[in-house]
Amino acid sequence: MSSSTQKRAPSAVGGIFRFLGLLLLMVVIIFVVGYCYLRFSMGIDVFDIVKKLNLLKQGVSESQVVTQPYDNQDSVDGLQVLFGSNTIYTQDGQEYVFDEDEFIVSELVGDVNLTDEQFAGVMNLFLNNIYSASGSQDFAQFVQLKQVKFDNFKISSEKTNVDVTVVSKLDFSKFKESMNKNGNFVVDILNGLIPNDIYVTANITVTIDEANSNSFTTKGNYVIINNLSKEDSKGVLDLLDIVAGNSGKSLVEEINSTFVTLMFGNDEQEGFLNVITGYSSFTFEQESTNIYISLKKA
Repeated sequence: MSSSTQKRAPSAVGGIFRFLGLLLLMVVIIFVVGYCYLRFSMGIDVFDIVKKLNLLKQGVSESQVVTQPYDNQDSVDGLQVLFGSNTIYTQDGQEYVFDEDEFIVSELVGDVNLTDEQFAGVMNLFLNNIYSASGSQDFAQFVQLKQVKFDNFKISSEKTNVDVTVVSKLDFSKFKESMNKNGNFVVDILNGLIPNDIYVTANITVTIDEANSNSFTTKGNYVIINNLSKEDSKGVLDLLDIVAGNSGKSLVEEINSTFVTLMFGNDEQEGFLNVITGYSSFTFEQESTNIYISLKKA
């Protein structure tokens, strides 16, 4: 892998797990600590929390949130584009088998373009296999990547801007099962207020400096929970920030930062792109209405 052996297994999942943990904490505080403490000590309107939890507990069907899903064929096609052949993710009867050793020794064939579905398909293999094997097993257990979508391609002053929307499904039932084993009474409360599946949608603008393609910046635009409105989602996350106290970074910032690291990595942490052998940088290109992520070979 390009320089991944010198990078540590990422702690990027912190933002996602912090969201789940704070959601649990907020429910516990409501019913255990009570109204007075929340209202007068923390300045939180309990009735507003319950209203937002009522919106959240309605749940959502996946098709309402995931408008551009990827499939196994996108993973296969993406690997073919990246490496010129695919001996990494192959079909064995009804099952697909991932060969981590083959992935590690495979090298980027040249400068290549991936669709957003292909990018999502191969990134999912990385998350479920390479990433989880490097010490982040909890990620594959609790989080499933459902969509990556590229929108709003713009070029101005030698800078390329693209909005990247990432959708993940968080399996809250795992938390409930863990608590239920310990006979925790809070599980009954959680079952009534929080759905088993929570979808988190993060929208991030990625800006590439074309004069130096290794240089890119990101700006988190919003985070949506299930099919709540942006306003209601922000309200839930703001309340969780209040429950957490001053941590220096909001949940919206942490969640967006989590997805940026998982996609691109950085000098200290592994992400999908910077574990690919032969990879040096990326940009975005548009052909007709199709937007591609363009990977450059070292």
